[in-house]
Amino acid sequence: MTSKHNKNSDLAFLTVTEIAKRIRNKEITSEFITGIYIERIKRFNPQLNAIVIDMEKDALERAKAADVALAQGKSLGKLHGVPITVKEAFNIKGYKTTVNFKQLKNNIALEHSDIVNLLYNEGAIILGKTNIPTLLTDHQTHGPLYPRANNPFDLTRTTGGSTGGGASAVASGLSGVEVGSDMGGSVRIPAHFCGVYSLKTTDGAVSEKGHVPPLPKSKGAFQKMAVFGPISRSLDDLELVFDIIKKEGNESNKDKPKYLAFENKVLSDYSLAWTDSMNDIKAGEETITLLNQLVNDLSGQVKHIEKTLPIINYKEAEENWANILGYLLGQDLPFIIQKIARFQFTYGYSARGKGQHISNGILGNNPKKLEKFTSLRQENIEVFQEFFKNYSFILSPIAVGPAFEHCRTGKPIQVDGREINYWDMCLPFVYIANVLGFPALIAPLGQTKDGLPIGIQIIGPNNSEKELIHFGKLLLPYIQGFKKPENFK
Repeated sequence: MTSKHNKNSDLAFLTVTEIAKRIRNKEITSEFITGIYIERIKRFNPQLNAIVIDMEKDALERAKAADVALAQGKSLGKLHGVPITVKEAFNIKGYKTTVNFKQLKNNIALEHSDIVNLLYNEGAIILGKTNIPTLLTDHQTHGPLYPRANNPFDLTRTTGGSTGGGASAVASGLSGVEVGSDMGGSVRIPAHFCGVYSLKTTDGAVSEKGHVPPLPKSKGAFQKMAVFGPISRSLDDLELVFDIIKKEGNESNKDKPKYLAFENKVLSDYSLAWTDSMNDIKAGEETITLLNQLVNDLSGQVKHIEKTLPIINYKEAEENWANILGYLLGQDLPFIIQKIARFQFTYGYSARGKGQHISNGILGNNPKKLEKFTSLRQENIEVFQEFFKNYSFILSPIAVGPAFEHCRTGKPIQVDGREINYWDMCLPFVYIANVLGFPALIAPLGQTKDGLPIGIQIIGPNNSEKELIHFGKLLLPYIQGFKKPENFK
């Protein structure tokens, strides 16, 4: 029995790239590997609360159909028969999309989101939808509709948010890969806390249709900052899923991304900027130790590495992020729900005034305010674009420290004997890529003395996702990479 469990566990932790290959080669069936994940979900999910909408019946039906198709010599695509999960915020026809918000508790999707359609069109098997915080706006994953998500490296600690359930599921071998969204670190913080990889894509690189927010039936045209990307146990899997979900251009084909040649680049071709602090918030001791070790290792390998950042008003940029987030969340909300949401943000997210800026955005839904927000955004984008002419990427922490213990939203967090404002634990390091729209890669850098994961963030210029992944592969000899959580092997 133990031998069988160990073998099945090993299969569950394979990369989806390898699972897809084994299914194509008929070494395993989709029904078999889907069954392994379902068994692990039943066994471990009660401890983790990673998956909140169970799609077992649908998954098994699709897995059987995938096996029949393969037996007939038909390929369903790059993810033929591969079991994955998606964030609860993505619409899947016939299933709830609540974003853990009481006012949406009975919202059932009438059609698939664009991302779900793309995944299904490549043969993916969706096992379920994963846990999120209310309105996707917390760095923990909890709320009124779903139980709190727990970190597989320490159940007393947070998974991060808002794609917290997805990162927990991938790290614990309950899913092959997750597709999430990111408005303020939401695929990056959970990846850091749970020791996996993630990719925040360029603003507009992936279709937002069928994701909440904006609300169902929303007519809001403003979609800046809300972006989408995969969470995985390998860089190959990030690349595979990104290639599936990325736009090849809009209807008029004017916005086709231009990906520059990079395949033959080596470390010595790269000039890097790095930092261990943002907005006067410095990373913790163990994070800095791991980051300094990486910088030292790369110093003799890369073309140039320097501790520097673009020169902008970062406090003002952070406030602008909060204003834009409020505007995005408030689009087409009925007035009474705007009032409820504004109350929650004003009193639940009051750290450094960010909650007030978010709530102002929710009730400030007018073109003049939007023009002011986007004008400042564009000014800062231009500064960063100039910076990227001299530096390939920016390396930074994702948070002050590792996953913190579950607590009330807004409660200060202790790191190295100092008290860190709740929102300053993560937000200063992640918001800039959102408000300016740049892509970012997260990779597992190492672990603390207590065995908690620490990640590294790599921010690049627009449409550099493929090169970020390539660069991440060049870093593999210098970072720890994914490591299974001890109690979920």
